[in-house]
Amino acid sequence: MFSLIGLPPTAGFAGKFYLFYAVLAQGAAMPQGGWFFFVLALIGVLNSFVSLFYYARVLRAMYLERSTDDRPVPAGALAAGVLALLAVPTLLFGVWFGPVVDVAARVLG
Repeated sequence: MFSLIGLPPTAGFAGKFYLFYAVLAQGAAMPQGGWFFFVLALIGVLNSFVSLFYYARVLRAMYLERSTDDRPVPAGALAAGVLALLAVPTLLFGVWFGPVVDVAARVLG
């Protein structure tokens, strides 16, 4: 959820940062009509704040509100392994995203 919101140090933050940077750079490179890209970036940032509100409500319901059913949810070793397997690259690419950017630049260039 933190990566979907775009909070650092997750990969979602790096993705949103580069996306908004590219949109603003494209708008700055255009002599006329570049205002559209600035408006587009502003809409994207506002959308990120809306998603922050939405996901914060989900996180609040998950961790802060009492459940009506007190039975534990069974989660096996496979679920814990998959969670760890997916959490590690999400955090790793959020902190150390240089290699991903280099690969993307080679593919596009």
